[in-house]
Amino acid sequence: MEAITGEIIEPKSLKGFDVTYTEGKLEIQAGMGLEIDSSIEGVLIRRKGMMIGGYIWFHLAFPFEGIKDANGKQIIFGNMIIPVDYYIEHCASNEFSELHIAFPELNYFLPSHLLLKWDTDPMTVNKKPQKVSEFSFLFQRRKVDFLLQSVANFSLKPSAGANIETYNEIILKFSQTGNMKFIIGLLNIIYSLFSFLYNRTNIHIEETVLIGTDEPSSRHKLHYVNMRLPIKDDDEKSMRKAPNFNLLKNHFEKLFMLFVKSKVACGALPSSEKDKSLYDLKRALSLTSIFELNRVELLPEIPVSEERKIAYANSKSSIELLANKAQGKIKKIYKEIAKSLNNPFVSLEQSIIKVYEGYIGWGKLTNVFNADGGITPSAQTVAKFRNALVHGKEIPKPGKSFFNGFKTLEKINFCIVYRKAGYSDKTIKQILEIMQI
Repeated sequence: MEAITGEIIEPKSLKGFDVTYTEGKLEIQAGMGLEIDSSIEGVLIRRKGMMIGGYIWFHLAFPFEGIKDANGKQIIFGNMIIPVDYYIEHCASNEFSELHIAFPELNYFLPSHLLLKWDTDPMTVNKKPQKVSEFSFLFQRRKVDFLLQSVANFSLKPSAGANIETYNEIILKFSQTGNMKFIIGLLNIIYSLFSFLYNRTNIHIEETVLIGTDEPSSRHKLHYVNMRLPIKDDDEKSMRKAPNFNLLKNHFEKLFMLFVKSKVACGALPSSEKDKSLYDLKRALSLTSIFELNRVELLPEIPVSEERKIAYANSKSSIELLANKAQGKIKKIYKEIAKSLNNPFVSLEQSIIKVYEGYIGWGKLTNVFNADGGITPSAQTVAKFRNALVHGKEIPKPGKSFFNGFKTLEKINFCIVYRKAGYSDKTIKQILEIMQI
């Protein structure tokens, strides 16, 4: 990416200083011994050579930090280099009412060439944007209108004739606001949803536009630094390894709302297509944590067996007898152990088995996929590694059972989310086959 150079307009304490932005970092060429305000959240600059317009607002990932003097004031010496999490080009407005999002994965998710009618002579093009999905939702106590649509753009060139470009975009409309945390929150919902659909976190959100309230047609480009990633060859191939809109349309709104309500965790998703087959210890622990979260947030309560209830009750009685005979700190410890046995819980191993085989209020997943090596060995392996990682025990050497166990757990996690959104087992089976997990 080409470097951006300019001069600071705001805040006043830094006005006039030169800045350079490259690769997510803003370098401010400040003076020696300059006092700064650590509460500053961003910097407004004007591009070099621009007399009118050319404004860019950079939001800082971290507040300014300097060296405190004897009076507790923050003082900097020389240039400052500060990470940026997002910036807005052509920023002439402080409030916005629409967010437009377009990116390559969205074009594969919904084939926009459907705007072209190939069976006509001559071929015709639907000039109006084709609305595909519309609904409203509440986010941070504010109503948001969601629209997914396909768009066709025309251009005429004397040498090449007419050129037609089709693409898809998501438009989010809301009452005017200058609350960027709200807007970035909306962007993160879209990012999380498509990270989940594509089973990788490097979603290439290239063009994001904010519509300002200063003029009806004012468009401000929002660049979210963490999402500006180059598309690699393996990413292009993975575009087709995700369910498309036609497969998901019947329950798409309900699936979307799971992300609005933060019911879906994406922490265990691989960073790219290449990493999908890598099940390291970090990812294994994340997959386990997500299963535990899904069990609490999305699944009916897993019933405790009568045998476990009896075992807990007997253990509690035995420990209470020991507590009655003990004194001092040992007595206190016995009481704490006895108290912890008041509520019997289902172990991780048994939870995985029950979710796969089904229980009251939750149908079995055996119709969706076959657990490689069997569900019981897979569940035992997952529990063994999780316990070793959490409790600092010696970690067994990962092998085929490790791979099979956590691959099975990954499939279960996807099944839970899609089934919670209302999709049939037949559809979920198709989704897993397309994803090639």
